[in-house]
Amino acid sequence: MRAAEELRSALIYRALARACRIALPVFAERFAHVAHEEVAHARLCASIGDELGAPRPRYDAAPVRARLARLSDPYARTVALVTA
Repeated sequence: MRAAEELRSALIYRALARACRIALPVFAERFAHVAHEEVAHARLCASIGDELGAPRPRYDAAPVRARLARLSDPYARTVALVTA
């Protein structure tokens, strides 16, 4: 379960990094770095879960993607992600 939460979080930070390239470029690299860290943490959680016999992580990215699909403006995307 924790690995799935980390994967969802990584997706949000990746979206923030992309949106910030235009809206807040000073933060884009930081958000990209956090997304990378979240993926690494998800992998760690998944491998430990594997060792303990837990099921593979599953997450649903649809809610995040649906929210972002309605917002083509990078400023609106950034605000939507930060305030979510």
